[in-house]
Amino acid sequence: MLALDVLFWPFLLVDAIGGFYTYYAYEPAYCPVSMFDEPKSTVDPWGPPPENAATSVKSEKSPSKKVEPEAKPQPQKKVSTRPIFVAVLESISGGVLKYHEAQFITNVLREEAVRALYSKLNATIMTRENIIEMLPPDKSLEECEGSCIVETGKNISADYVSQAKIGTFGKSLTISVELYRTSNNKLIASFNSKARDIDALEENIRKKAADMFYEVIREETEK
Repeated sequence: MLALDVLFWPFLLVDAIGGFYTYYAYEPAYCPVSMFDEPKSTVDPWGPPPENAATSVKSEKSPSKKVEPEAKPQPQKKVSTRPIFVAVLESISGGVLKYHEAQFITNVLREEAVRALYSKLNATIMTRENIIEMLPPDKSLEECEGSCIVETGKNISADYVSQAKIGTFGKSLTISVELYRTSNNKLIASFNSKARDIDALEENIRKKAADMFYEVIREETEK
C-alpha cells in the first residue's frame, strides 16, 4: 500500500501546480474477498450437546387413559344339572267344569310349566300317560287332594307336583293351584284367581302360572 502512495505523489504535485485537483483512491470492493472475510470457526460456540440431551428435553405427555379396576367375578349360583321331574296332576272341578274342560285347564298348566322351566333346568314335565303308568292300581288322579298330592308325586317319582282345583264364587269361576316339593312335603308356591267364565280363567292361568313354576328354579339354585 505504501508503494502505491509513493507512485501517486508526483501526479498529485503536478495537478496542484496546474490548479487541478485529482483524487486518486482505491476502494475495498476491488480487493480480494479473502482479505476481508474472517475464517469461520468450525467449533460450535455453544459447545457440544450434553450426553443426556435427548432425555433432558421435557416432552408433553399425552393424556393417559384411566385404567378401570378389573371387576371381581361374582359368585354364580349353582344350578342343579340332575334330571328334575315335574308333574301336573289332573285338575279337580267337582262337576263345575265338564271333563274335557278340566283336562284343558290341566294342559294349560303343563304348557306353562314347560315354558317356565324348559330352558332353565334339566327339567322334564311329565305327561298324563307317564303319570297314569306310574300310579298304583288303586289310585286315580281325580281322587288326590291336599296332602295326597304330595303322596301321588312320590309314587310317580316326581320332584315337584302341582294340581288345580276349580270352584265357584258367586257368579264367577275360581281356581286355586298349588305346587309342592315332594322331598319335604313343602308348599313352595301357589296362586288363586277368579274369572267370569272359562275363557277368562284360561287367561288368568297364563298370566300367573309361569311365576309359580319359577319357584322350582329358586329351589334348585338355593341348595
